[in-house]
Amino acid sequence: MTQNPHSELLRKIPMLAGLPPWQIDVVADAVEPIVLEKGRTLVERGTDDGYTYFLTEGQVSLEPADGDCKTIDIGGESARTPVANLRPRILSVRALSYVRGIRLPDIVLSAAGCSGSTHDDDFRVESQEEEERRRIESKLRFQLYRDLKSDQAILPSLPDLALRIRRAIDDSKSTAREVANLIETDPAITAKLLKVSNSAFYAGLNAIETPAGA
Repeated sequence: MTQNPHSELLRKIPMLAGLPPWQIDVVADAVEPIVLEKGRTLVERGTDDGYTYFLTEGQVSLEPADGDCKTIDIGGESARTPVANLRPRILSVRALSYVRGIRLPDIVLSAAGCSGSTHDDDFRVESQEEEERRRIESKLRFQLYRDLKSDQAILPSLPDLALRIRRAIDDSKSTAREVANLIETDPAITAKLLKVSNSAFYAGLNAIETPAGA
């Protein structure tokens, strides 16, 4: 099997370096190369386009609301750290030269368990059961992402529904019931979720019949 050319780059990024090879390969498949000419804007302050950006070459200006801009020469540590990644973004990023890099869908990083931050919980020892459950859940999320990429029929009927579901999942105050209620508003997403929940990943468990059960 041929290795994705982006895999080696991803292994140099601290928030991805600890992923197993199969996850690195899946994340690499989602990489979108980006190229900016001088003067072009990469991201606008106050927006959230659902992507995380890593720049590998060039010079950019980080522009906050107060106008106190900062110039960054891409290389070394700056090439391994997401640029202007707080959401909504508090900085605009403008190219001061020819700029190259990559962007990754946030949903892929979320599926891989990459938040870009370090917590004490990251260092606790998992039991074998917890590790296996995390692995299965991660594979499930990746399968859902791949299906979204390849099967247009499962895209939500309502234009903003996918974004609302993603925000609800990311919000620590949201309950499983609230997320399930959102999913239930779209038959296509409901059908896909139930199909995956009853797939071979969860063989041996009782059949799932509702989004709340999933």
